[in-house]
Amino acid sequence: MAIKHLRELCTMWPNNEEGHVELGYCLTKTYEHTEALSHLTAALYINATNRKALLLRGMLLRRAGPLQALRDLTVCIQIEGKDDEGFQARMYRAVLFFEWRKYQKAINDLEFVYEHNPSLTWIPLQLGICHLKLQHYSTAVMCFNESLKSGFVSWNVYLCRAEAFAAQKKIDCAIYDLQRAINVEPTRAEFYLRLCQLMLLRDECATHSSEWKTMLEASMVHMSFRNLYQRALAHCILGQYSQAIELVEALTRTRTTLDDWLLLSEAWKKIGHWSAVVTCLQNAIRTLEPKQYRIPWPMVTAELLERMGLAQMHMQLYEEAVESFSAATHINPHRTSVYLHRGICRLRLAYQAHHLPTPPKPTVKQGRSGGHQNRKQNTVRVRRTLSDEGLEDLHRVIAANDRRRHEHGGTESEGQILTLADMALRVRAMYFAVIGRLAKAIKTCNLALKLKPKWTWALFYRGMFKFQLRTHQFAENDFTASLELSRDCAMIYYTRALCREATGKWSEALEDYKQVLSKTPQARTRTTEEIYFRSLINMGLIQARRFNQYEDSARSFHLAHQIYTARQLFAELGMDAKLGVSNWPELIHSIGLSLHRLGKFEQADANFRSLTLANPALTWAHVSRANMLMDYGGHVAQKDPGKQKALWTRALEEYQFAHQLSPTDWSARIGLAIYLQVNGKLTAALQMINEGLDNLGEQKDMIIPPNLFEPSSKTKKSNDMKAILTPPFHPEAVAEAYECRGLIEFQLGHLSRAIADLTEAIRLNPSHPNHLVNRGTIYQRDGQLRSAMTDYRRAISLVPNHGSAHFHRGLLYLLHGQVEQSELALGNALSDDYASTYNGDLCAINKDPAVWLTRAIARYLCAKHKQFMSCHMDGARQDLEQAEKLLQGDSELNATISWPHFHYAKGRFLFYLGLLQQSLEEFTKAIALIPDNAWFYRARSECHYRMQLYKQALTDYHLVLLAVERRGKRGWMRNYRNTPLPDPLTLDHIWKLLID
Repeated sequence: MAIKHLRELCTMWPNNEEGHVELGYCLTKTYEHTEALSHLTAALYINATNRKALLLRGMLLRRAGPLQALRDLTVCIQIEGKDDEGFQARMYRAVLFFEWRKYQKAINDLEFVYEHNPSLTWIPLQLGICHLKLQHYSTAVMCFNESLKSGFVSWNVYLCRAEAFAAQKKIDCAIYDLQRAINVEPTRAEFYLRLCQLMLLRDECATHSSEWKTMLEASMVHMSFRNLYQRALAHCILGQYSQAIELVEALTRTRTTLDDWLLLSEAWKKIGHWSAVVTCLQNAIRTLEPKQYRIPWPMVTAELLERMGLAQMHMQLYEEAVESFSAATHINPHRTSVYLHRGICRLRLAYQAHHLPTPPKPTVKQGRSGGHQNRKQNTVRVRRTLSDEGLEDLHRVIAANDRRRHEHGGTESEGQILTLADMALRVRAMYFAVIGRLAKAIKTCNLALKLKPKWTWALFYRGMFKFQLRTHQFAENDFTASLELSRDCAMIYYTRALCREATGKWSEALEDYKQVLSKTPQARTRTTEEIYFRSLINMGLIQARRFNQYEDSARSFHLAHQIYTARQLFAELGMDAKLGVSNWPELIHSIGLSLHRLGKFEQADANFRSLTLANPALTWAHVSRANMLMDYGGHVAQKDPGKQKALWTRALEEYQFAHQLSPTDWSARIGLAIYLQVNGKLTAALQMINEGLDNLGEQKDMIIPPNLFEPSSKTKKSNDMKAILTPPFHPEAVAEAYECRGLIEFQLGHLSRAIADLTEAIRLNPSHPNHLVNRGTIYQRDGQLRSAMTDYRRAISLVPNHGSAHFHRGLLYLLHGQVEQSELALGNALSDDYASTYNGDLCAINKDPAVWLTRAIARYLCAKHKQFMSCHMDGARQDLEQAEKLLQGDSELNATISWPHFHYAKGRFLFYLGLLQQSLEEFTKAIALIPDNAWFYRARSECHYRMQLYKQALTDYHLVLLAVERRGKRGWMRNYRNTPLPDPLTLDHIWKLLID
């Protein structure tokens, strides 16, 4: 309520400093520190000498801004006043000095406060701690004594004074003070440990130092002893296993008791000498051997045999371990843990011997007499395998747990402790998964979850098994449920990311990979480091391929490359022999591609150069570098033509070198053809592609008789390094070759050949939308508009966000006169959702001014229907402005490409709005770019006619006739004479020709 009224007060009178101060103080009590800080700052802006505001702000900024807090507290101290703000400021400044380890300055402030206010009994304790930090031990002891005299009795005082005495080597005084601290606070275990240390330190100089030390160490574990066995036991408890082994071995020379052998076996077990453990347990079992045959073995022998079997399991002696466990079951058949360990051993033996649990079903021989006795005698018995026996042992453990659960009336396992039945279910599920029986493994996990519903392991591995069965949605549900129980497990996030990646949920998979990076600890094991490494690579691939986030992908690949380089360094030092190659070319190649897409050509060139120098036999590395150099040359074409020529020459060298390395590699051959094509050598480019396709036809019968695009046994890759560097032979590469030849034929004017080549490319790679768009463009140029529309629609069905397909479809609608559909299709092409690049296109479709100009024309033509005419005209005006903005913003585009149709369209738009003078200027600009275009002269003549400039209009009409006569279009005059002059919107065929 106070905060509410104070806020109203500050709102009504913003210059009231006391209101801001009190509101800030109240907000600090409710932990709204940010707002409190703003009000205190406002109060200080009004009055910079307000001591309470300075004190409160210094208190708030002690952690967030210690320097500013020090300034505020110092100013508060320097301002004179009769209140207690100065003392409080000194106390808080002393705390700041103490945190900065400036103990002398803290002492000065604390002494000043204690001198003026002796009632603060805790200040001597703080003074003593500061002196203790400064190693002024005598002064520290005096301060602690003063604190005790003033009545401030606490275990902190005794503990600090004990440390001061210990530093002065007054061990007895330190022990007394520590005992007093224990009396005040008897529940703190560190006091007892420190007391034992001080007692040992005191007796190091005594005559019988070793004996006193041993007794005091035993007192730490609350055990007193008088013989060697107790001393050995104390050494074991204290972790001194070598001394314990020496003592027990000395005892076994004179006597052989069960306790001695058990203690010796535990000591050897802690060190890790399992053979010695087995020997000790065998000796212990001999001590229990009955003297007569009919006397049974004692039950403790089963426990010893189980321990011996576990030691043999660590030694991987599974057959001997099975014998030990079997002997234990003969002695005590109700010991469930023995069946569990024996089942594990049998399953491991079965897996090593490949005895899978798939025996044939029992067959029954049909006899003449169908009696039950004959059928029983004729049944073929199936021999039980090791896996069957192991699973039977696990079933016994589970059944024993079920019996116990029904007897006690329980429904599920309580707590987080795993029972023997849980472990048996876990082993059975893992075994079924290893041998490929995933359905059985999932059923086992279901049973485990029935017993323990919140078992993270069962949920996680059930999801893993479902993932292997490719039921990704169900697997994702299990991973999500397991993450609700364990939020910090990086493995679960990684597997869920793989699952979401398989189902196409790229954004969610990317978030899971980021969670993996945040959850992975700094001190990584081999498994966590591998998960971290793979997460970086997968995240980079998603960022580059799905979201075009090349900056983030380059960063991810770079971090992965650093980890890989560190691994290789460890391998060279002999710390890790897992790696066999010095670098990972694909990872370096991915970094180069990301830099290429970002336009960082210099860095990409350095990356590709290092890759080609380290692996000169990689054809695709040379081709990628050449592609980058080609794009780099095109980027600097207008600024530095000489550099462009040099870059393209280097690209040609890379293409030629790659082609020499692998004459059958299509990427190198296509790169050479594109180089020749952009340099105007279309015939040479066509010859280059034809040679490759002819060679493919010659090798068809020799290399690949069964399948055109699958290498035969003679051409398959071997395990050596040279074969690994040979690129695979794919139909996509041949399809790109046909597409390249089709585009060259299109440039040469051979439309039918171009259509045939692109049809072949689509047949080889029907899932590539660019083939369909290119063939549709050629169909459109050939006049086959229906076929072109079909190709555009197929491309959109393959990739719904293909902006180029939407643009060409809208263009085709405009040619048909379907302006509403054209506007809708062009809107899809220009929207943010549909304008994304496909497979790394150089520029998005919404950055092309021609698309904006086309939609402006479509909207302009929509206005003639008199429906929402103002809306369409406003949209057309905005599109024209956007197109003009893109044209003016791209200086290279203005220098290389003329846009007369933009001026013509803009002039028509202005003519429709009645802005005749501006439209006349636009028509004049278009005529200056294309002087022999009859349509431009006719449009300007109409403008002159409307402006009643008949002489100029007549001149333009004469120029129209001259342009038509020069082009030889006699039929065009008839259409011109029959066209009414006043209404330009009736001339729809003008716009169709304009788009052409």
